[in-house]
This record gives sequence, structure tokens and C-alpha cells, in this order.
Amino acid sequence: MTNILDFEDFDPPTNSSPVSTNFNVMFGRVVPPLQQIKLFSPADWEEFTREWAYSKKSLYIKVVKESGGNDMGIDVAGFTDDQGTQGVWDNFQCKHYNKALTPSQVYVEFGKMIWHSFQQQFVPPRKYYFVAPQGCGMSLSRLLRNPNELKNELEANWGKYCEGEITSTQKIKLEGNFKKYFENFDFSIFTSKDPLDLVTEHQQTPFHAVRFGGGLNQRPQPLFPPNSINEKENNYIKKLLGVYEEQIGQAGLTTETLMQHLKWVRHLDKQREYFYCAESLKNFSRDNVPNGTFENLQKEILDGVENLTYVPYPSKLHSMNTIISQAGSLALSANPLISVVHISDKNGICHQLANDDLLDW
Repeated sequence: MTNILDFEDFDPPTNSSPVSTNFNVMFGRVVPPLQQIKLFSPADWEEFTREWAYSKKSLYIKVVKESGGNDMGIDVAGFTDDQGTQGVWDNFQCKHYNKALTPSQVYVEFGKMIWHSFQQQFVPPRKYYFVAPQGCGMSLSRLLRNPNELKNELEANWGKYCEGEITSTQKIKLEGNFKKYFENFDFSIFTSKDPLDLVTEHQQTPFHAVRFGGGLNQRPQPLFPPNSINEKENNYIKKLLGVYEEQIGQAGLTTETLMQHLKWVRHLDKQREYFYCAESLKNFSRDNVPNGTFENLQKEILDGVENLTYVPYPSKLHSMNTIISQAGSLALSANPLISVVHISDKNGICHQLANDDLLDW
């Protein structure tokens, strides 16, 4: 019998196709985070888990990653008090495999936790989470839901998977005082985290956009300046008053005496709006990008205008306007915040820098 091939013409995507956008041309199709995590290296997976745990900072005073190479079954730990692993803590065991976890892959991890806590290296954690991009398979999930069955299965498989694998210096037999400890151990501490929950909760960290792309969260409306000048504004306000003194020809100006000169009152109000716009961006950066991103943006702006600070100007106003205008024209294309930065932010950052005595007029 002859097979008949059935062909269909291939029509290349048109300009109306969703793949024909500038973003797609530059970066290709967006890969959802749930798929991206399956491509991580084991080291990246541990770092991702630590970032995720950061979203639980209300539960922990510190989140740490084991870096000593002495594997006792602890990858990432969340401490609820200053006692560390001697207090109340949670353990996150990171496993990056190309398939869902099975009992045989993690029996030794149960064994490590029980043995090393028996040795008083640490107290058992409040919760012990398996964290894997493919999650736990049906067999392991069943055991995690049934602590007694987990205990029985681990005991039955101890000789094969744990006895010679927990340490390289000795065989750990399930006998004597250790057997008694094993029998009384709380197996209900063992559980797992669903990959979808991990990705969803990771979105609440400042690391998400940098790790997975897809853009930043929508930025809220900027803060509006309070009616009274805040103490944190004193330095840049003092420098602005110096500008107005020169323009008005009146020494010793204060914000109160400035009220007689409405033109400069309006100017001051606008500069304060710029300052608080930049402060809003600073607050936004804390929850949406890694630490130091906003400070790097400030440094980029300072680097972009610093050469202008050495130029002689006919007045302080001319100096300020020239420097702020230059800041507003800077591209700053490398900073992760650039998609949400407005000219008002750049102007305001100049006043932040003046407030920190890094700029003067």
C-alpha cells in the first residue's frame, strides 16, 4: 500500500503576527518562568531558592545558603531567631533533576537530617522542604503525606540508600541509641514546595524581573511633597535658597521669606516634586530590583554630569539648569530601572545628589 503525503503551504508570519514585535526581534519568544527553572544549573536553582525564601522575610530574620561544602543535608535555611540551626528554623533541600523526585533519589537526604541532628550538629528544623523544578513524583508525594509510611519505607531502605552514603568516613547503621532516636523522630517535618507556588511567590521579590525578564511591575504614582519641608530635604533646599538669594539679591533667605517672591516659590515647589518623584523611584526599586540598582542609577547620572561641575557659570541658576538638563538627556540604557524612569526622576536624582553633597550649584 502506498503512503500518501499531505503537505500544507507554509506562510511566513506577517507584520500583524504577535512574534513580529521589536521585543521578539531583540530577545525571541518569552519563555515562561515555570519552564525556565527547568533549565537552571544546580547552583542557579539554589540561588533561585534563596531568592524565593527572601519573599518570606516576614517569617525569617535571616536566610542563608550553605557554602562550606560539608553537606549535612542543608542547602538553604531560614532562621526565625538568632540561634540559627540551634533555634527554630526551616530547611530547603534543593534538588534539580530533569524528572519529578522519587523516593530512591532522596532517601539519603532523610538519613542525613536524622543522623546529623542525632549527632547534635543542629536541632531538627521546624519544616524540611524538598524544592525541585519538576516537583515530587506520586510515590514521594504519598510518603510525604503519610509520616508513618515514610518512616517505615526509610527503615526498609536504610541499608541500600543510607547506611554507606550519609558520610564517607563510616557506615551509619540503624541500631542502638540511634535506632531509638530514629523511632522517635518527627517525620511530619518533611514536605515539599510546589514549583508553581515558588515561581508565583518569587514574583514578590526584587530579583524576579532580573532573573526571568518580562518587565517590571507597574510603578505607582509618585509621592507628593508634604506641605512642610521634611528634615531629610534640608541640604538640597539650602542650596536652592542659595540660588534664589543670588537671583533676588537678598541674603539670608528662608522658605518663609521666599513666600514674598511667588516666581521662586513655584520653582521651589517644582524642584520638591522632582525630589519626591526620585524618592518614589527609590522606594519602588527596593521591592522590584536587586539591592544597589537605584544607587547605580544615581552613580550613572553623577558620572554623566560631573564634567559640567567644573565649568565656570555666570550664576548658580545657570549652573543648576545646565547640570539638570544634561541629566534629563542621559540615555542610561543599561540600568534595570530604565523602563520606569521619567525625566522628573532624573531631575530629582540631581537634587538627591545635591542633598548628599555630591553635587552643588
